[in-house]
Amino acid sequence: MDTHLDEDEPHGFALATGSPAPMRQEFRLFWRALSAWRFPAELEAQYRAWFVRRYAAQLRLGIVAGVLVFFLTGVADPLFEPGVAARHLLIVRYGLMLPVALFLLLGVFSTWFYRYQQVFLVLTSLLGQLGLLLLGGEVPAAYHLVFDLGLAMALLYALVFLYLRLCWVLLLVLLAHVGIYVDLQPTWLGGSVSMAEVVVLEGLTLLGLFAAYGAAYQARNTFTLERIVLERQTSLARMRDRFREMSERDELTGLHNRRAFIQALEQEWGRARRYDYPVALAMIDVDYFKQYNDRYGHVKGDELLHRIAMTLQEMLRRPGDMAVRWGGDEFLLLWPGVSELEAEELAGHLLQRVHALAIEHLEAPLQRLSLSVGVAACRSQRDENLLLRHADAALYAAKMQGRNRVVAYRALEGQRSFDK
Repeated sequence: MDTHLDEDEPHGFALATGSPAPMRQEFRLFWRALSAWRFPAELEAQYRAWFVRRYAAQLRLGIVAGVLVFFLTGVADPLFEPGVAARHLLIVRYGLMLPVALFLLLGVFSTWFYRYQQVFLVLTSLLGQLGLLLLGGEVPAAYHLVFDLGLAMALLYALVFLYLRLCWVLLLVLLAHVGIYVDLQPTWLGGSVSMAEVVVLEGLTLLGLFAAYGAAYQARNTFTLERIVLERQTSLARMRDRFREMSERDELTGLHNRRAFIQALEQEWGRARRYDYPVALAMIDVDYFKQYNDRYGHVKGDELLHRIAMTLQEMLRRPGDMAVRWGGDEFLLLWPGVSELEAEELAGHLLQRVHALAIEHLEAPLQRLSLSVGVAACRSQRDENLLLRHADAALYAAKMQGRNRVVAYRALEGQRSFDK
């Protein structure tokens, strides 16, 4: 069955793009994979990597158990025929197959087992079958039925417990049957294997094929369901992040809003007190913004705020810096680890950037847009609202002194001391 995905499902699951996908599309992909025993190429690679991680321990255990059973059953070899034949059985089982088994066991616990897992499992199964066939050459005709049952059970074990993919299952069954019918020929080919033994062998093989399909079905079913749950969780997490981002952003300017600023200020304030460094704040007001709106209209006013927001974002230097729309035509710049003197210098650069925009404002004394900025910085204070009050007082002073300027709070403190 064709497993090619629709063009709107490039990765197998539309949830990977962040948009909810209809459940029918997800389960359509699921049934496609189970019908064809294969996912689309990219998803198939992910499934194989998941399969190795999920079933590595079980596969190791299955191989180790199979090897142990193969050699422990050697105690029954003398029961078939004593004397020389029994010694031949022991030589084949322990002399020829034991070194191979030890090599395989070492490989099971090596790193390349993960990379060549399926090939390794098939090789192990074929070698086991080869060893049984070599032993079968020494078994008397009277014990062929018992021995054939052992061969069938070994094949059934490989199909059920080794989680082989369909292509390897068919290859293993084909090669095992070629070896069995060449070594132990049926009666119609001149051999001694009866029709009943052939029926038993083929019946157990068919049972193993159904069991292999069931194991593969269950593995792919588990992977698909886990993938759907993971994609759903990822999609929900992205939606939560997006909603949180939207709730913390100003819709017009894209800057952080008041809520996000208060949360960030509390966090930065706690870190500043813990590590003893200053936190600076610039409170910014657009000069004569109401008059700008009255003359040019609210659409132009919104465009102006957006351009100012972009200019503010250019003033952010480090991850902790934050540009905020405080409300209306008021903005904030938060600079953790910056002194008031440095913040005053940065605010001066901000005014220069705004002047360089040369935005016309015929209702302002300078005939162009300007800003008023109040700057404050605090260190090791208990109340973070003190920083806001200082910056607000400095902004008020900048407006009272004629606007289009930067005023630092420390200058106000000096003036108050002089007035006293």
